Amino acid sequence: MVRARWMALLAVVGLAYLPRLDDVCGLFSDDAWYVVLARALATGEGYTLTNLPTPGVAPVYPPGFPLLLSLVFRMAPGFPGNVVLLKAVSIVSMAAVAVLTIRYCCRDQGFSFPTAWLVALATAVHPAFVFLATSTVMSECVFTLLALAAVIVVESALRDGRGIGSLLRALLGGAIASFAFLTRAVGIAVVFAGLGRLLLRRRWTGALAFVLAAATVAAPWLFYAREHAATPAIRAEANDGVVYPYSVQFWHRVAGAPRLGTVTARDLPGRVAWNAWMVARSSAGALHLYFPFRSLEPAAWRVAPEWARALAVIFSAVVLLGFAHTVRERPTTAEILVPASLAIALAWPFPPTRYVLPLLPFVLCYTARGVAGLARLLTGRERTAVAPALLWGLIAASMTTNGFYHGPAANRPRWNRIFEERQGVVGWLAARVPGEQVIATQDPAHIHLYSGQKTVGFIDTAGAFDGWRRLGVRFFAETHYRAGIDPTGREIDPALAAFTPVYRTPTFGFRVLDLGRLYGSRRD
Repeated sequence: MVRARWMALLAVVGLAYLPRLDDVCGLFSDDAWYVVLARALATGEGYTLTNLPTPGVAPVYPPGFPLLLSLVFRMAPGFPGNVVLLKAVSIVSMAAVAVLTIRYCCRDQGFSFPTAWLVALATAVHPAFVFLATSTVMSECVFTLLALAAVIVVESALRDGRGIGSLLRALLGGAIASFAFLTRAVGIAVVFAGLGRLLLRRRWTGALAFVLAAATVAAPWLFYAREHAATPAIRAEANDGVVYPYSVQFWHRVAGAPRLGTVTARDLPGRVAWNAWMVARSSAGALHLYFPFRSLEPAAWRVAPEWARALAVIFSAVVLLGFAHTVRERPTTAEILVPASLAIALAWPFPPTRYVLPLLPFVLCYTARGVAGLARLLTGRERTAVAPALLWGLIAASMTTNGFYHGPAANRPRWNRIFEERQGVVGWLAARVPGEQVIATQDPAHIHLYSGQKTVGFIDTAGAFDGWRRLGVRFFAETHYRAGIDPTGREIDPALAAFTPVYRTPTFGFRVLDLGRLYGSRRD
């Protein structure tokens, strides 16, 4: 029976992911950078931004995920022919997340195998994970696996007494936690949680081993990043968030968007309060019932209906109840990781759902425990069927969302149509722009990845035109998608209004602008 459940779990995960695989890559922006960097590592160019006219510039992104993707490039170097293999890294990671979630729920949380199986399945088939694994090459799936593995290994070290086995597991836990940090900078919470758990349990030798392993894994990148930090001149040339340090982005009103202004310390309480409200009214709902929110898809962001927001608040309360019960009865490393990660998400100037999604295995444990506790309070009796019933409902909603994700069959997926039209821009540039010319665009990684041409970004208008003149930029690829974009010609950025479109896509209005007026004939 247990073997049949394992096989069924992996089969359902495969059914959720494989039919959704497509050839879209780079549309999320971050994933284009990951692939650019992975290719650079695999081809011997080093961990550098190969799109820039100035060589040898390192990104702010840590190298963990590109390093994994570079292994795919070493086996199958042809891009975009290897896109499915690049996405396979995330799909395999989610299958592993399902397996480890059962392990965590049973051994560390004391759940029965059937309930653990439901938590694992609800995590693995969540539409946000399915979207990120099949329509992007983002790092969330791998990061979720690493965070979960680090929690499990640290807990295993604590159960293994104080012998050599415990010490080795602490070393392994530190290495995994540190690699989670190298996969996403928010992974510093994983390192903090693992170390904090060992210290709270007075495992001094284990804590030292954890720190040594974590430092060994992370130190090379920290030194490299310090030595290769982008200068102000490089930031001005690149004009993209990929070279802005997190310490700078933290003070942006929206991370990576300097044109929207900056904040001061006096604004931080308001930011934290707003993000907390977003978690309670949106993120908590999206983690459980995704379809009213769709908050992980840039092309489908929407304001959720009031009933969904109210449901999100209810889920938030249930999760808090389950968290409190877990802290009181069966605290683990996760009960440090979750609030630490949430603190980072609340302080960071960006919508928080992406940062809390990797916590889903733990959140669903709290949901199961919280709803069982709530049923007990209301009825005065143990209601063992309540949590499984809720989990089955969440699974059914996720699978239905995955099955009918893109609406009627007659309609092409919006995400795919956006990608195809952007590829039309790439094709126009490749056919008509000499290879040595630099192209300016809002999406420099994507344009460079598919065209091979040097590119610079456009997140800050200040000084951008002067920089383009110095680089001899002649064309601007206007590729940002917006939910309400007007294909008849409404400008996305007023700073570009003076320039003539020489190419326009039919539906989303992506354009190529001729910047010739920059070179003597533009009327200011």
